[in-house]
Order: sequence, then C-alpha cells, then structure tokens
Amino acid sequence: MDAGIFSEIERQIVLVHDGEDEVPEYLEKYNVLDLQGKEDLKNALVKKYKIARLPTVLCYGAPVGVEEPEKIKDAEKKRGEEELERVKRKIREEKRVILIKGTPESPQCGYTRQLVGLLADEGLRREEYTAVNVLENDAVREGMKAYADWPTYPQVYIEGEFVGGLDVLRQLKEQNKLEEVLRV
Repeated sequence: MDAGIFSEIERQIVLVHDGEDEVPEYLEKYNVLDLQGKEDLKNALVKKYKIARLPTVLCYGAPVGVEEPEKIKDAEKKRGEEELERVKRKIREEKRVILIKGTPESPQCGYTRQLVGLLADEGLRREEYTAVNVLENDAVREGMKAYADWPTYPQVYIEGEFVGGLDVLRQLKEQNKLEEVLRV
C-alpha cells in the first residue's frame, strides 16, 4: 500500500465510505474517499486507522463517526490553532518568511506572483526564504491577518518582524532600500 495516501489522509479531514452511503450535507466541504471496489485499500484503512464501520470521518487520521459533527469541528479547530502556532514559530525562527496564496512555483493570485518576481529581481533565491501557503488553512489565513494587523496577502516577515505587503516592498524598491531590508 502506498504510504503517500496515509500521509495525505493524516493532513486533512476525509469522509471515507463504500459508495453506497449518503453523504451528510455538513461533510460535503471535506474530501471524500469512495472505497467501492477498492477492497485492498479499504482493508488497509480499516486496519491502520481502526475503523469500526463505514461511513466514517478520518480527522487527521483519527476516526470519528459521521454523526459527531462537533468532534469534527473541534478537531478542525485544534488543527487550525496548531498550524497557526507553527507559522508564528516559523516567523520567529526563520530569516525571511512570506505568507502567500499558493506557492512560489504555483502562485494562486497576481499579487503573490508579483511578490515572488520582485524577490527574484532582487536576487533572492527560492531557498533563501520560507513560503507559507495561506490557502491551505483557514485558521492560518484569518489568524495571520490579525497577528500582523494587515488585512491582505502576501505578507512579508524579515527576522521575525512584519515588513508589509507587496505595496510596501514596492515602495522600498522605489526608495532603493529593498535590497538592504532583504539582505539581513
């Protein structure tokens, strides 16, 4: 069995069923794994995650009954809080961190694309900064807006300090100060 599927399951909330079950409406926002006709995968999941019955919800690898929406919401909230703290720790520990929509290799908005281009134009190589995709977690996306007191993305942090967004970096470039700010 491919360990990659287990890794994916343990990073998200997944409704697991065998194709004959009706999906409760509140679960439609999560990923769905239909095991109909996939007996090997079904057996592997049942064994690894100790699934008692289908359908079930795997909350980051922990089985929860579909009739327990509060447990699912609590797991999602807890994971969001953990992710938010992880991002804050990254900002404190890493030299340069950018919070963006998408990834530097696959930006999901024009401002992200422009920021990545601006950093490259300034000679900053990809391995010289850490990028966080805020689209992966609602708690991170909303929590970092409050943390920085800045309502939009991208956000740029240098040595733990919030510098600003794309507009601020553009101003620093116009003032010939961007290279100095980035080269800590």
